Amino acid sequence: MNTSHQDINHNDIKSKSADPGLTSGYHNASDRWILFLLGAGVGLILYLTLYGVRRLGFTDISWIYDMQGDIRQHYTGWVFFRNGDWQFPLGMTDQMMYPYNTSVLFSDSIPLLAIFFKLFRGILPETFQYLGAYGLLCFLLQGGFGALIAGRFHPSKVVCALFSIVFVFSPILLYRMYSHTSLSSHYLLLFAIYLWLSAAEIRYRRSVLLWALLGILCAGIHIYFLPMVGLILIAFCVKAAIHRNHSVLQAISLIPVYCISAALMVYAEGGFTGAGDLSDFGLGIYNANLNVLINGYGIDLLLPNLPFLPGQYEGYGPLGAGVLLLLILSLIFGLYHLISKGRSRTKEQDCNKPVVDSSDNKNTPRSPLPDIIIGAVLILVSILLAMSINISLNDRLLATIPLPQLLYQLLGIFRCSGRFIWIPVYVLTGTALMLLLTRCKKPLILVVLVICSAVQIYDLSSYYGHRRLPDIEQPFQSEVWEYLAEHYSHIQYIGYPDTETLVQLGWYAAKNHISVSQSIISRSDTALIQQGIEDSVAELRNLTPDPDTIYVFNNELYYPEFSLHLYDSDSVVFGVTEELSMLSAIPNAPLEIRYHDGLGLIGGEDTADGRIVHNDGTSFGPYYPLQAYTYEIIVTGQNLSAAEYDVFSGDHGTTIPCTLLESTDTELRYYYTLTEDYSDLEFRFFNHSGEDIVIEHLYIMTDPEDAPK
Repeated sequence: MNTSHQDINHNDIKSKSADPGLTSGYHNASDRWILFLLGAGVGLILYLTLYGVRRLGFTDISWIYDMQGDIRQHYTGWVFFRNGDWQFPLGMTDQMMYPYNTSVLFSDSIPLLAIFFKLFRGILPETFQYLGAYGLLCFLLQGGFGALIAGRFHPSKVVCALFSIVFVFSPILLYRMYSHTSLSSHYLLLFAIYLWLSAAEIRYRRSVLLWALLGILCAGIHIYFLPMVGLILIAFCVKAAIHRNHSVLQAISLIPVYCISAALMVYAEGGFTGAGDLSDFGLGIYNANLNVLINGYGIDLLLPNLPFLPGQYEGYGPLGAGVLLLLILSLIFGLYHLISKGRSRTKEQDCNKPVVDSSDNKNTPRSPLPDIIIGAVLILVSILLAMSINISLNDRLLATIPLPQLLYQLLGIFRCSGRFIWIPVYVLTGTALMLLLTRCKKPLILVVLVICSAVQIYDLSSYYGHRRLPDIEQPFQSEVWEYLAEHYSHIQYIGYPDTETLVQLGWYAAKNHISVSQSIISRSDTALIQQGIEDSVAELRNLTPDPDTIYVFNNELYYPEFSLHLYDSDSVVFGVTEELSMLSAIPNAPLEIRYHDGLGLIGGEDTADGRIVHNDGTSFGPYYPLQAYTYEIIVTGQNLSAAEYDVFSGDHGTTIPCTLLESTDTELRYYYTLTEDYSDLEFRFFNHSGEDIVIEHLYIMTDPEDAPK
């Protein structure tokens, strides 16, 4: 290689034994590639051991539905995006929130790959998925960069490749793999850590290219990696400036280079346009616990299962029992090395040996103190961000940190702050690695490596079950759904369905090139969704339903003036303009609220004759979802004229005004109007009469002609 084109400052190169842990390692490009490929080979072996080959078939999607969880959302997001027309920015589609546009970025479908593969949609098979192969790629790159990091501290390729096991077999990687596939891209963190370790050697021009590449990759895979890799970039800049490999100005300039490249990628994906809320809800909830590094969360077999607060599953970040053991042993070896070194110096002084002044020797090892300080600050800042505004230990909240509103909203963009704990996990793993590789001889290294790897693998053996996938029948296989797929092109939700309905209908719709008005995406514009519902309801009330649309309702209450035929199939209530011969229409009947087991009752009991409410008792519930409409309530029973009643929503914190139609001892009739959708309506009755009130039946109806006789 021509020395004028190398990216290494040769004045900084020493022998592999000099300055271990800081500048030793592989400076030859071919050696680095060999080491990377060896580590990738380790990643390949571990992947096949854990997951087999089933997921790697580009046309096999059955396992994705079998996996349950968010991966179904990621796949359907890709299919919706593929089905839609090209727009600019490139990542936009109208298939997931029709008729509004949103970005594939918000479906966590790895937008960089989604855009790439959409370019070839004309020649790709009708059924195509890349999530399985991407999981393998994560393992390969995790192993490759893990080996390169180890190569910074030890000359043996075999030792470094074997050490990649502790990076690949990391709890935080396995926890995300195929449950939130894009968040399994931890190789981005290892790539950044490797650059940080090499900061004293990489020339400025190459630094610009590498950090710009990382900005594009982070933005194109999952934006949560942007701030995490950004923190490591700051550590890189500080180290490069301290070691004078970059000037201060050059080091600082890398930050806007990274940010601008990432911003351009986000813009190309449509992240700055289209429908999407930047809500800060969840900040301080989806955070990390102080016990995070040693908590097994019921997954690690050898770590204690410590309590944590709701939402802190996002802060899952144990080191793993093997890495914890490795860290403890490495600290012991490091301490022993320092003590032995101090004794050696004392003996030299006692023997009156001259002390060599190496201050002018260019080959003098650099002091590790700056690197230690930078690493410690990086860990501390990352932990504080992972905790966000609430500091907790086990199931106790210790303190809440008040923040200015502007800073609170800024941090709220990354509301699942517990993920920042990934940085300390990998930095501490690297620290254990450095101490072991630079303070021990090869035989001891191999013994410790084998023991700790075995402990880590056993500790995480619960993940071995992921290779065996159940065969789950996919939903909506009946004749009616096949017919609807052939004759309709859009699904409009009237209201807000539950998550499972959105997932299953989304899977069905994406597969059959049907657009939907709502999807499970990370940032949905609730105002636009509500506007779409209101516009559709207005069309239905004007007797102008879209003949190309399937209207999906939250419940079985039929709206007579909508001129729709209402059906129930696979627990989905939907309406269309035509009469379907393969299903029986839902009869236009009132909905009865049935009381049982004393649920929603204070001071009374449920009997075969009805609900009895004693004096000073209250009947409440059942937290029923209803769309915007006018409803009539008919209650039959005894002593009803003495009942006080209302309609209440806890979520909205409001009481709905009611208008009395009739009140006798045996029947109570009133109506109310909802001006927006509610998900938790309570029909409350209060008894202050001194005598029991009996509620035999309670009907919700939309047409007085359908009142029970």
